Amino acid sequence: MGIAGLTEGDARAQVPGHPEGMLKLVYDTRARAILGLHILAERAALLLGEGAAAVQAGLPIEALAAAIHPHPTLSEAIGFATRGERSAKT
Repeated sequence: MGIAGLTEGDARAQVPGHPEGMLKLVYDTRARAILGLHILAERAALLLGEGAAAVQAGLPIEALAAAIHPHPTLSEAIGFATRGERSAKT
């Protein structure tokens, strides 16, 4: 499990093939700044760095949505969450 930032969120995503995990993204709906990222999944630490850097830099959610999240990798979950998708099947 990994957490960066606040504890309440606006977006959630699920990694395809990993129905037991959860990614929760918290952002300011006015300023669009990312305030937190919660990951409950195996190897959550592999994803936490990107979220922690986004929180520290005050990046807007659109910046993470535009970032490359290779397929097939766990980092796709961050791309799904920032684009409001539930999974690759959506």
